[in-house]
Amino acid sequence: MDNKYMELELISERLKKAGVFPLNNRTILSAWMPSVLNGRLVESAFLYTAPNSPNGKMPRPFAWLTVDSQTGSVVRFEYCAVCDFMDTEKYPMDMKIEISVVPLKQRMAAGKKFKACYEGCRDIFFTPADKLTPEQNADLKELKQSMSGALRRELMDFYRVLGKTFFEWLEQTVGKEM
Repeated sequence: MDNKYMELELISERLKKAGVFPLNNRTILSAWMPSVLNGRLVESAFLYTAPNSPNGKMPRPFAWLTVDSQTGSVVRFEYCAVCDFMDTEKYPMDMKIEISVVPLKQRMAAGKKFKACYEGCRDIFFTPADKLTPEQNADLKELKQSMSGALRRELMDFYRVLGKTFFEWLEQTVGKEM
């Protein structure tokens, strides 16, 4: 990677320190989902509250934001109660999501692998399939595979809506199985 994009971990830390979103020990910033805005790579994430217990229910995401991938600047921040990215009839604000128990070590290892794959592929996001090298195609397949272990299954509908263009492109490029 040629470092034209700010590291996502650095973007996340800067946002937390700047107080861009409500910060407490139960607010979780989701994995980033890329898209293109005005010809530039941007990345969006949602915020949700961690469950009280490891096998309980948690509220659905309450906010979302989009950042410029090069500068880390916030392009958009919205509370879902004001401007939701989801269909609120199907996913009302008072919705509770049943969560599955995944051992912390397993979740942490899967998250680390996904972040590394994601960072390694940022330069090739949205490249037409016929322009990708075999190595790049293999990297994207590894990224897609790492998603299934890193992203909470219960939140996949939210990821798929927030990252709609990315998932469409990824499935056209490396296939639908996931």
